[in-house]
Amino acid sequence: MILLCLASLVLSMLLGLLTFTAQKMMVTDVALAGISVTTALMMVFLSGEALVGEIEKRTIDFMLSKPVTRFHFLLSTFLGLMLVGAFSIGIGGATLVALLYFFHGTIALGLTVALVYMILEIAIIASMGIMFSSFSSSSLTAILLCALVYILGHVNPQLAVFARLLRNELAGYLINAIRFLLPNLEYFNIRHEVSRGGMPGVSSLILTLGYTLLYVGSGITVAFVAFRRREL
Repeated sequence: MILLCLASLVLSMLLGLLTFTAQKMMVTDVALAGISVTTALMMVFLSGEALVGEIEKRTIDFMLSKPVTRFHFLLSTFLGLMLVGAFSIGIGGATLVALLYFFHGTIALGLTVALVYMILEIAIIASMGIMFSSFSSSSLTAILLCALVYILGHVNPQLAVFARLLRNELAGYLINAIRFLLPNLEYFNIRHEVSRGGMPGVSSLILTLGYTLLYVGSGITVAFVAFRRREL
């Protein structure tokens, strides 16, 4: 994360011909994108391997031999992933804030909001990864499925356009069904707005939080149902 922020700083130096405001906007945008993508990909791999890895290594037998239910095990796994993801985002965000303040002398409140949105996004990714890991036979399958959700989640608006362009009505309905079933991760992408000095309102944050809780709750519930029936 720190390297990404430093890379953004080097980029700003290479863009010396741009105005002060343009430099700051570009550095903020690139740095936030780097933090978001890096943390999301890390979460895809960690969550996809979370349960399958424990089962393959047989460490889950030791955990469940204690007075720990499978639901508590799932919940603790999710919270552990969130702790790692939030720490990673926090380190990257703190580095970006420090660099912007040192070289540009200002700190935008929107940066904090953007980091909160990133944490909400990785919460959905983590729950999806745990869900796939709960019924997958290999870590690779769970990771690939979680990665697919991440990619489709960020091209969700484009899927709507693609569905309208299709001549096959049935295929269009199928794509729209997939689009509405999967989380729209573009709701959490506010870096362009933040880099221009803006930030979403309180109502938008509340709606996004509710959207996150809906998918996280659904993912953990499906994971628990599948994990409860799984023979270990």
